[in-house]
Amino acid sequence: LHETNIHAGADCDYLERSVNQFRSFMGQLLEGDGDPFLVSLQVYPPRCESINFVDEQLPEFRNESLRTISTDPVSQDGLDYSVAATFNLTSYMERESLSSVYLMIFVLFMLVLLSTQFTGDAQRLVLAPIENMMAIVNMVAADPLEDFDFK
Repeated sequence: LHETNIHAGADCDYLERSVNQFRSFMGQLLEGDGDPFLVSLQVYPPRCESINFVDEQLPEFRNESLRTISTDPVSQDGLDYSVAATFNLTSYMERESLSSVYLMIFVLFMLVLLSTQFTGDAQRLVLAPIENMMAIVNMVAADPLEDFDFK
């Protein structure tokens, strides 16, 4: 679209067809709940009436969910040519948030599972032998002359 803007010059019909084709393509990329993906399109320098576009729902979107991408201006014949488009990323942000929640639940589940496993291993490998040794020491301390079988 940026190259078309530069090469269109004063030909508004060619530029309008290109902009409408771009908007049509972006219109096919509807968000999950029907919100538009492309919410604003500005073509500079302004020279045709119906090229620039701003969706009427733009004020309803949170600023965090909007991303504006603009091309670097190219100077030709004393005019700076550029294109700026604003996209609604609400659906992507919701999916990313949901994925983060799933990841947190997975990590929590693994933490509980592995801490239970670690506690069981520590009980079997460390605490049980120490408790057995303490029981043997207590038996010997209670009656040191008795014959003990420590197997």
